[in-house]
Amino acid sequence: MSIRQIADKKFQIDISQGRTGKRIRFVFEGSEEEARIAEVKAKKQLGKTARDSHLINEIAPDYLEHVRLHQSARTYRDKKRMIYGQILGFFGNYHFDFINNTIVGSYKTKRLEETKGRKIHRQINLELLTLSAMWKWAYENNRCVDEPVKIQKLPYRRPEPDTLTRAEVQKILKHANPFHRAMIGCLYYAGLRMNEVFDLETRHINLDGRFIRAKGKGGYERLVPMADKLYEMLAGQVECRRLCGFNHLFPSLRNAGAKATDMRRGLWGAMKRAGIKKRVTPHMFRHSFATHMLEAGKDLRTIQELLGHKEVSTTQIYTHVALNRKKDAIGSL
Repeated sequence: MSIRQIADKKFQIDISQGRTGKRIRFVFEGSEEEARIAEVKAKKQLGKTARDSHLINEIAPDYLEHVRLHQSARTYRDKKRMIYGQILGFFGNYHFDFINNTIVGSYKTKRLEETKGRKIHRQINLELLTLSAMWKWAYENNRCVDEPVKIQKLPYRRPEPDTLTRAEVQKILKHANPFHRAMIGCLYYAGLRMNEVFDLETRHINLDGRFIRAKGKGGYERLVPMADKLYEMLAGQVECRRLCGFNHLFPSLRNAGAKATDMRRGLWGAMKRAGIKKRVTPHMFRHSFATHMLEAGKDLRTIQELLGHKEVSTTQIYTHVALNRKKDAIGSL
């Protein structure tokens, strides 16, 4: 720690100037916030950095503009809602350089008290993740002096994802029209997210090489091999779009020139015709893709790469689903 309390309203400030520089150490009397301000001023006077320190209220609009330009529309909406709805109300008049885990802990307590015991640990963790991302951006763009502190998340156990059986998937695919069958096929046979399906253009479908170039979260691209069944579904769609001069693989059926933004009506129609009455969402096909691959003995790392997960821990949730199905099978003996 560069600031250490040594007595009541007395702090030792320790500034390192690198391996070859001299370490500066002095005692400051006042509040912790005043000590942090003194530390920032001392660093500037020593020429350690040309960085400036801004209020988080001042940083937020510029960070959100960065998000708008470089991340998905949904991510922008979610982060804007969290920043203006919760984060700035508490942290807005702070400098990032004055935030520590004690202050973050106060934010957690405040949010938990506001929600009166409701289970919103995941939501609070998302807010803290957004705060960390904004802090990292501020540091990289010379808006604060110190790097982000490591924020400890609230305990949260992600619920097991709902999946479909192989028979249910095939029933739905059989009763879907060719347009929506191809959409659902991308979810199940390629493990794409719904927005990744909507973003597909004909140039992303390589029929000769039999792979899809999918653009995932954060703009990261990945190549997903095309199963034979998916190839059959997509080949006709690609040819049709090229003949019509459309770039989007799945154009909107209502707005000419725009991409599709919903597939639920087509999915619900196929479910009704198939006689499936359980609740089904488009994302359940992606969950089913991962679960069925694990049940078939495919390795976790390969599934992680196909799904576009940054961390293998995100993919591990599917191992619980596959294991529970095996337990059910044994329990039926």
